[in-house]
Amino acid sequence: MKKIVIVFVFLLLTITALACLSACSQQQDPTQPDGPGSQSAPTPSQEMTLPSGGQTEPSEVSTRESGPPETAGPSDKGGLLTNYAFDNRIGGRWDNLAETDLAYYGTSFGGSYLYFYDKQSGESGVFCNKPECTHKDIYCGAYVGQIRNNSLSAWQGRLWFISAISEEPSRPTRYGLWSIAEDGSDRRFHLELAEEEYATQFYLLHQGQFFGMADWQTVENGMPVLWTVLYKVSLETGEKEILFLKEDGFDATYNVKIAGDYVYFLSYGVDGDGRSCNEVWCCNWKTKETQPLLQDGESGRCRDEIAIGSDGSLYLTSWSSTLPDGTKKAQLYRLEANELTVLPDFDLEGYNGWHLSDNVAVALHPQRQEDGSYTACVKDFSGRTLYEGILRMPSELKLDPAKPTVMQLLWGDADSLLFDLQTFPPDSHYYLLRFDITKEAAEGEILWGMKN
Repeated sequence: MKKIVIVFVFLLLTITALACLSACSQQQDPTQPDGPGSQSAPTPSQEMTLPSGGQTEPSEVSTRESGPPETAGPSDKGGLLTNYAFDNRIGGRWDNLAETDLAYYGTSFGGSYLYFYDKQSGESGVFCNKPECTHKDIYCGAYVGQIRNNSLSAWQGRLWFISAISEEPSRPTRYGLWSIAEDGSDRRFHLELAEEEYATQFYLLHQGQFFGMADWQTVENGMPVLWTVLYKVSLETGEKEILFLKEDGFDATYNVKIAGDYVYFLSYGVDGDGRSCNEVWCCNWKTKETQPLLQDGESGRCRDEIAIGSDGSLYLTSWSSTLPDGTKKAQLYRLEANELTVLPDFDLEGYNGWHLSDNVAVALHPQRQEDGSYTACVKDFSGRTLYEGILRMPSELKLDPAKPTVMQLLWGDADSLLFDLQTFPPDSHYYLLRFDITKEAAEGEILWGMKN
């Protein structure tokens, strides 16, 4: 009898220990990251609905430990994004922003969480509909991890992006293609990309391909060597192909655009005579034929941005030149027959350089208003002025003009402009602002804000 009691007690203790172990294994790993910069993301109201009105709980993201995660649906590799055309409005910038008929979606530079703005309701916040979620860890429905610059794309009812599938300190980060439905549900992992070989700066999705653009440096025989590479990866097969490789490459590549079969990129470096040299290249990604469209050694010209106009022409900006009296002068150029043509309608004294988007050029005056607002000039590429006046900051921001801010054009058209506004300590935030320039006085609207 005593032996039976001892066996029974032993079995009872074993069952209890296993139950405790199971419960502990389901608790959140305290070593997981606590959001971008260990800052708490804003918490939306519990009544928040996502843009399509759906309330389906999104699938949990991978724990980013090792190996590709389980998919929440079929892989859909065949014909993936075959007919999708890259959105050049944001090409070459450091943020991620996508637009649908219903909403805007995006992250800040370096941010790990996806935000949204519903165009119909005006509601915005973290793109997560999990009840009680704190939006501070990788289990948040809005977590997108190390999302790559420019990769966020909207296509056929889904948001697509390139992000990490493993973040192990002991080995190079592995990246893959992900997608999520526009209502925040049905997160899927589609394809693992090759391990990062280059310091890739730009990640673009276009016609069933992923395009990567990188500038990096090696040391050979004790001397630094600069390299520039453009490559593509098939989203159907995962096959990687080098399109352009240049030794003694560029110091930096500023902008990348894609139109049909052609990739255009604007880079800056130093030529053999030690002069600043700005170069524009064009690559047919189907034939791999690559040619320089511009190699300009005049310092200060076309050094910032490139855009493709509705007429197919290439437009380039310069940083403001300084006139003899010390004032600044912004200029815009059109690239024709491998030569730069100055467009006189865009000569603008006193302003910083032009910034380009969807057939519009925007210049901001460096002197801010008393409430922190900016004065702007907006023209279309024909030279017609669309707006000239103050871009009034939203009153709830209460900006101090004595404190530094950075406001960068993300994209714009003849009706509205979207800017990324960054404020600095002690109140560091990123804001997405929209200005309606069809009105006589354009007042900013906050689409979303997040702690930096």
